[in-house]
Amino acid sequence: MRKLRSLIKLVLWLLCIFVVANLVLTYYLPLEYEDEIQRIAKENHVDPALICALIKTESSFNKDAISSKHALGLTQLMPSTIQYISEKYDIPVTIQSVFEPETNIRVGVMYLKDLMDRFGDEDLALMAYNAGPSVVRRWIEEGKLLHLDAELQAVPYPETRNYVLKIRKTREYYDKYLRQPYRIPKEFKRLMHQLRHESQDVLKKAKEKLGENLF
Repeated sequence: MRKLRSLIKLVLWLLCIFVVANLVLTYYLPLEYEDEIQRIAKENHVDPALICALIKTESSFNKDAISSKHALGLTQLMPSTIQYISEKYDIPVTIQSVFEPETNIRVGVMYLKDLMDRFGDEDLALMAYNAGPSVVRRWIEEGKLLHLDAELQAVPYPETRNYVLKIRKTREYYDKYLRQPYRIPKEFKRLMHQLRHESQDVLKKAKEKLGENLF
C-alpha cells in the first residue's frame, strides 16, 4: 500500500513538474498561431520550427509589431518585400491585411522560401532576410563568405551574424516542443500569452514614464 502511495505521489510530482515547465516555456518561448504556421510551412516545404524561431526573433509573436525601419507584423515584412511577393506570386496583399496573422505568416514564409531557393542555403537565406538579398549577394561576390565556420565569424555585419545564430538556437527549442507527444491545453497557452503581452505593455509604459521623469 505504501509503495502504491509513493508511486502515486511520484507520478503527481512529475505531472506538476511537466505542467509548470511547459507553462514557463510557453511564457518565455511563446507559440501562437501554431495551426497557421504548421499548415503554411508544410505547403511551402519549410520547417515549422524554423518559422516559429523566425517569428520569435522578429516580433516575439506580436502581430501588431512595427519596427523603427517600418517592418510590419509577425514576420516583420518591409513594404518592398510585401510588394515583391504579392507581384511574383499574384497574391493580393495590402499594408492593412499584412497585420492579419495568416497573411503575414504566409508572405513571410513565402519570402523565406524564395530566399532559400535563390541562395541554396538556409543560413544565407536568413542573412538575406535580415540584411537584404542584395547585401548578401555582394558579400558572396566579394568572397567574404567563402570560409564560413559554425559560428559564422566571416559575416561582415555582427547584427546579421547574431540574428542567424539566435534563430538556430531558438529553432532547437521549438523543434523539441513541436515534437512533444503531450501538450498543455490551448486555454493555458492563451492565458500565458495574454499575461506575457500584458506584462510587456506594463514594462513598456513604465520605461516610457521613467524616461519622462528623467528628461
